[in-house]
Amino acid sequence: MDGAGPVKRTALLLSMLTSAAAHAHHLAAPKFDLISVSQKEIRIAVDYSVDPAKATEVRAQFDRDRDGTLAGEERTAAESWLRVSATHFLKIRVDGTTAVLTEIAAEFRGLDERGLPGVMIVLATPVSLGKGVHTLVLSDRHKDAAIAVPVQVTFARGLASDDTDGPLAVGAQTPSLAIEFRAQ
Repeated sequence: MDGAGPVKRTALLLSMLTSAAAHAHHLAAPKFDLISVSQKEIRIAVDYSVDPAKATEVRAQFDRDRDGTLAGEERTAAESWLRVSATHFLKIRVDGTTAVLTEIAAEFRGLDERGLPGVMIVLATPVSLGKGVHTLVLSDRHKDAAIAVPVQVTFARGLASDDTDGPLAVGAQTPSLAIEFRAQ
C-alpha cells in the first residue's frame, strides 16, 4: 500500500471495508472497524449503521420541516451525528503513543426516506515504523456497550503479525485490543 497515492489507498480501503462491512452486517454487527497498517500510515475505516428499529426515528429527529427529506442543514446535522456515533469511542495507540486520527473520507447512506442511516468513515494517522516489534492498541465500542465491534487488520508488505489470525472484536468484554507486529 505504500506505493499507492492517498486517493488510490482510500478507494482500496473503502472497497475492502464495503466487503468486510457487508459480512459484518450479515452477522448483525452495526459497527465494524477495518485497520490497515503500513510503515508510513495507519488507516482505520469504520462502518456504522443505525439500528433498523430506530432508522425512521433517527431520520425524523433531523427532518425539522417534516418534508420527508434531509437536505441542507438537516443533512449536515445528521451527517455530523453519524460521524460522532461512529468514532466517539475510537482511540489508537502506537508503541505507547496516542495517535491523532484525521478524517480522510466519509460516505453516508440511508439519509433519504429509505434505507438504514449509516456512514463509512476513513481516518488516518501518520507513523514511522522502523524495523522491529511494534504494538498497536485499539480501543473502541458501540454506543450500546453490550454490542461487540468486529475488527479486521491488514498489513502492508514488510509488516507481519501473529495476533490477527482469529476473529477479533472490541467491546464490553474486551475494551481494547493489543496487536503486536513486526516491521522488516
